[in-house]
Amino acid sequence: MPELPQMQALSERLDAEVGGAALEAVEPLGFSALKTVVPSPDSLIGATLQGVSRYAKYLILDFGDKGRILIHLSQAGRLDVEEPPKRTRAKGSVVRLRFSNGKATLVREYGHERKAAWWVLAPGDDGRSPNSVPNPIPTSSPTSSSMATTAAASTRCCATSAPSPASAAATPTTRCGARSCRRTRRSDRSTTTSAHACSRRCGA
Repeated sequence: MPELPQMQALSERLDAEVGGAALEAVEPLGFSALKTVVPSPDSLIGATLQGVSRYAKYLILDFGDKGRILIHLSQAGRLDVEEPPKRTRAKGSVVRLRFSNGKATLVREYGHERKAAWWVLAPGDDGRSPNSVPNPIPTSSPTSSSMATTAAASTRCCATSAPSPASAAATPTTRCGARSCRRTRRSDRSTTTSAHACSRRCGA
């Protein structure tokens, strides 16, 4: 599954490739991949793509007051930029979006599972409606500063939860009294199994 750094890089690449272009056609290629019924994907035809961003692992294609398209690549999804756009339907194809600058984006899913999905959201829709996205999506695309703040908070959390080398070294240890046993038994719970093994072997 693509991770957050890959999704961020992909959103930036798409913004550079098709940002500012008008949507000319939407070609649904995968059965049941579209998870919304209203609004119709055709309602976005002619709208200008204001920008591409991401929220968690969702790609957000923002068409301003016309609505948004959300894409989730799931486990084995890929997104290709076609120039010029192709008319073939490759195996595992999900949806192709054609733009006025002579480029298209093709969402494909490799493997046997078909979990990649896309949604069309009306203006102001955060995805809470039935058959929509599993988690609410902000009505406004997240900024890079807010994503940086979230990443920094996550880093601080991981830093405070990890034990320091000094505290690990300070854990008291005892040597088994048997001359033939060279196991070191810690006083914490993590080495209870080692202590039991030592007891079975040398009676300590």
